[in-house]
Amino acid sequence: MSQSVLGSLIFQDNSSSPRDFVAVSAQNSAIADLHYEFHTASSQYGNGMQATTMITGKTAKVAPLVVMAQMEWIGRQLGSMKMLVTRPPVEQPMTSLCLPGTAPGSRYFLLDRSNSGMKSQYTWTKNGTTYVLTGPAGEPLARYERSSENSAPNAVLQFYFDDKFLLLMALISLTLNRWLDGPNSPLR
Repeated sequence: MSQSVLGSLIFQDNSSSPRDFVAVSAQNSAIADLHYEFHTASSQYGNGMQATTMITGKTAKVAPLVVMAQMEWIGRQLGSMKMLVTRPPVEQPMTSLCLPGTAPGSRYFLLDRSNSGMKSQYTWTKNGTTYVLTGPAGEPLARYERSSENSAPNAVLQFYFDDKFLLLMALISLTLNRWLDGPNSPLR
């Protein structure tokens, strides 16, 4: 990728679930003080299980953690995602954040970054343990790479843009992609 890295997030997780992790700015990140936490809790729901992933974060060193989004899972199926940092809060199906792409190993989401009503396509493509996010013109925007070692950090996300809302949506979409590609996927 020929673009210069604007930011890096270091991923730390203590479980085998891609729905539970902490991602913080790397020391050399041009966008400092980013902190995201994805925590999933399960509960009994009728005859099955329901899980909720709370996404908290802060985008400044002295800011408190705030709930940014919430994902609802019904059993092993994708449920809904509620974006709480928008006014008013926006709820949408999680499937809209991981639509099947045209290339093998790709899924995309649509996002209106300019509030113009025109949505652009952002695509995650998986290759081994690496995911690459490309923008509307096919330009590389981010690269997630999982470490093959069992030491922290577990993964690194390098990104080439400075839009914090796009970063949050990319993290949520990446989480869904990693889960769908994992052993607990309803696609298996």
